[in-house]
Amino acid sequence: MNLELESRDKELLDIWRDLAKNRIGPLSQKVDQNASLFDELLDVLEKSELLKPFLPAELGGEGCGLMSLALLLEEVGKTSPVVAILMAQQVIVGIRALLRVSNHPQRQEWAREAASFRMLFPIAATESAAGSDLHSIETVCSACPADSDGSFTIRGGKSYVNQAGRARAFLTMARLEGKEPPSASMFFVPRDTPGVRIGDALLTMGMAGLEAAPVEFREVMVSADALAGVHGFGYDLYNQIMHEMRIAIGAIAVGISQGAFDEAAQHTKKKKQQGKSLNTFQSLQWRFSDAAVRIDGSRMHVWRAVEQAAEKNPVYTFAAMAKIFATESACAVTDFAVQAMGSQGYLRGSLSERLFRDARFLKIGFGTSETLRNLVSTRL
Repeated sequence: MNLELESRDKELLDIWRDLAKNRIGPLSQKVDQNASLFDELLDVLEKSELLKPFLPAELGGEGCGLMSLALLLEEVGKTSPVVAILMAQQVIVGIRALLRVSNHPQRQEWAREAASFRMLFPIAATESAAGSDLHSIETVCSACPADSDGSFTIRGGKSYVNQAGRARAFLTMARLEGKEPPSASMFFVPRDTPGVRIGDALLTMGMAGLEAAPVEFREVMVSADALAGVHGFGYDLYNQIMHEMRIAIGAIAVGISQGAFDEAAQHTKKKKQQGKSLNTFQSLQWRFSDAAVRIDGSRMHVWRAVEQAAEKNPVYTFAAMAKIFATESACAVTDFAVQAMGSQGYLRGSLSERLFRDARFLKIGFGTSETLRNLVSTRL
């Protein structure tokens, strides 16, 4: 595995690190307090042109890939994991998937809008009853009569759709009605399509700012160009997108671990007990060493998955392993960071306290640890 970053990645990393620390970081506490994104943050994201390098050259970008995205997400994840998830969603769904599989005539313009955060593209797939069993989803689609223009009708609902109230289009999965064995299709459904209903945002333990809300499709008719990829092959497309999202979530988890580690390290360096700095106590030194091993191991898992994806090798197992190891490490490292900081780590306003709550979501979203362990076991 090549661990040497390209010169352009190093340049971008310096830019992203500065922006994450000095512009996004200071606003992240406000996002957590309000459980919502807000105009000032979205304005910073738009003006920063953070995602422009991920556009292809013909759209004014640099064609940056998953390695660059992993570097960006780790830096932003150190202070604002919820913004990092938004970025992952915009690049993987709003740029990469949109340009690769969308049939919409405006897909290039939409990709530019996604890069500037003027159009948000969340994934609408999860249903409460189905959970991780995609073959049991109740949202269905049916092709309109043969003498129509090739349009489809979608009906059903999704339980948790990130930034649903701000979305301009949903990447939605629907099972083919009456088809056995089950098959599905995916569609880019514009929010303003008649029949789309968005519920109230749900409050969550962590990741405040996801603004996850239910979305209902009441006999929603979409044109043929709303179809993503090939009709009936939605499961394959969804899995391809999820593999990239799991790599991205792994990178965010690395950032969470590193952010909590850094705060705890600074605290124990300054805090004295019995006349000595806390970081001189061997019991803490060993636990910091264990945390450092977890962080470095997580980063290597993510980078290996990125490398396999770049070489177009099957990435199912590597993406799953990266997400399992990195997210579970993030939970362990943030737990230790709060412990090392004592009462200060338990107070609201502490970065470690917020990252501790945020980390817990990552073991659930985009494939639970248990589901991914099953996936890994089938390929051993």
